[in-house]
Order: sequence, then structure tokens, then C-alpha cells
Amino acid sequence: MDGRAENVDLIAEWKIVEATWFEIFAKANLTKVFRITLKLDPEKHKLRAQDHEYTVEWRASVPSLSLAVSSFKGQMNSVEFGAAYAFTEELAPGQVYKYRFNTNELKKPIQEAVAACGWTYKGVAFGKL
Repeated sequence: MDGRAENVDLIAEWKIVEATWFEIFAKANLTKVFRITLKLDPEKHKLRAQDHEYTVEWRASVPSLSLAVSSFKGQMNSVEFGAAYAFTEELAPGQVYKYRFNTNELKKPIQEAVAACGWTYKGVAFGKL
């Protein structure tokens, strides 16, 4: 994606989990996003990259609604997987969601493309891109 809104050149994004809300919200909504913000340095033939992970958790109960948000910024190498089961809209037990995610599945193709062009991929943990 175009990254101008975040003062970077490009953004690579992977929506990790799409879970169905069975309480107040009926539609499937995003609960986790992994993105890499990318800034090109043409003089040095370098691509600077910073990882960001955002998790949003909604909980609805009578009479309250709560929202928890967490985020990460830096460099991340992780493998995640999970699944959830509950009663489906047909009132039968079933799988609500299932996911598997390895950060290298998003990073590696970017790193390979950068290297194929003779550039360097530089992961940034702290500071600005």
C-alpha cells in the first residue's frame, strides 16, 4: 500500500485473524494486523523496514462493552497459530476461525525482491525509518 499517510514509502500488511463476533456484532471483523512500514533510501540502495503488530479485542456482555488494544513496533520473528470453536449461526458447534502466521511469510519475499534489485534490506528496531 502507499505509505504517504504514515510518512513512509510503502506498507506491506497481513490481516492475521478474522473472527466472527457472536454477541453484539454479527459481522466478521479484524482482530490482528501485522504490517511492515518501508522507506526507500535510493542513495544507499537500502530499504529500511520496521515491523508493527496490532491486536484489538472486543468483549461484549450485559450491560458493558470493552475494547483492548495492544501494539508492537520494532523487529519481529514469530510463528503463531490458533483456532476457536463455538456454536455457529446454525446452532451447531463449529470452527469460528483458524489461522497460522509466520512473519517470514511476509518479510522473506520483500527481502528477496530487494536483494534481486541489488539493494539491502535493513530492519529498524528503534528510531525513525
